Amino acid sequence: MQLLHTLKRLDMFSKVEESFESRSTSGGFISIVVYIAISIAFFAEFNEYLKYRERHEFSVDNSLDHKFDINFDIIVNTECHGLRMDIIDRSGDMNKVKSKIVKEKSEFKIKNEFSQPRKKLDGDQEHVHDIINLSKKIRKFTKGASRNSKGQSACRMYGTLTTNKIKGSFHITLINQGYMFSGPESSHNLTHIINEFSFGNFYPSLINPLDDTFQITENDSVAYQYYINVVPTIYKGFSISITLYLLGTNGKTLNTNQYSVNQNMIEADFFNHIPAGIFFTYDVEPILVKITEIKTPFSKFLIKMCSMIGGIFVTVGILFRIINYTSSRVVKPDSQNSSYSSILDKKNPTKADLVIPSNLYKD
Repeated sequence: MQLLHTLKRLDMFSKVEESFESRSTSGGFISIVVYIAISIAFFAEFNEYLKYRERHEFSVDNSLDHKFDINFDIIVNTECHGLRMDIIDRSGDMNKVKSKIVKEKSEFKIKNEFSQPRKKLDGDQEHVHDIINLSKKIRKFTKGASRNSKGQSACRMYGTLTTNKIKGSFHITLINQGYMFSGPESSHNLTHIINEFSFGNFYPSLINPLDDTFQITENDSVAYQYYINVVPTIYKGFSISITLYLLGTNGKTLNTNQYSVNQNMIEADFFNHIPAGIFFTYDVEPILVKITEIKTPFSKFLIKMCSMIGGIFVTVGILFRIINYTSSRVVKPDSQNSSYSSILDKKNPTKADLVIPSNLYKD
């Protein structure tokens, strides 16, 4: 019994009897606001808890990989029989691409979706485009009706090329153009749409600057030059498990590449060996980016929620008491003092006036 009595004296969470509690309409309204605020905060924090954050690390690329893939899907406003595609690297390895790509006739149509700016990802993660400071936005078509080519069919070329992991050039030129010059350019149009241009596999927050971009020209003799810096990237996380499963690979690590791009357009000059065409010149950076998905621990989520809910209750409680105290002093008279003064004002107070309620003696 003595121990229970001692514990009772140490109780920090003292209770107030209901007879001493005062409830008001304003208090009920504020309570509803507090519950709504706590609910909104809880669902917002729970939504953040379910998301993965990315941690970026940088190191020297010491991998022994000698090859990487180039994925492309390009529509050129020229007939397929008048176009050729080649790839050449610094080692002098030059190939005329035939069997690894698909060429098919297509309608040249620029949809309004291409005019919409690329949305940033949640979290605004810093990618290689900011790191090496070479990003450059490609011109976008203003919103309006779709545009179709007139009097000429287009050619869609898509596929995946495996090339050496060194500096090289991937380009689209006319049949009589390229490295063997046979004469001035014939009539053609190199207006083009790039549906996809990437290096390696896709991961959830990968940004390919050339995806869904296009260039329009009325000049028949132009050379589009894209200067690309490729950065090898390793992505580790849970969200790529499905991607790896579709690729037939087990694990949670994906080897891929990011890139940044600069774009330039110049007049073609046959006599100075500048043919008309679309040229993608790429170089591989000697750095390696490691991106790791990080999830907030559940214990940290609980601590954060408890501190947030407790902080809301304490802050609102203090503000409510300050407002009540101020309003009672400014607006309302002190009813308790007035009751005592009414007793003292009586010349002959009765015994009933001086009786103290029995419930005040309760422990």
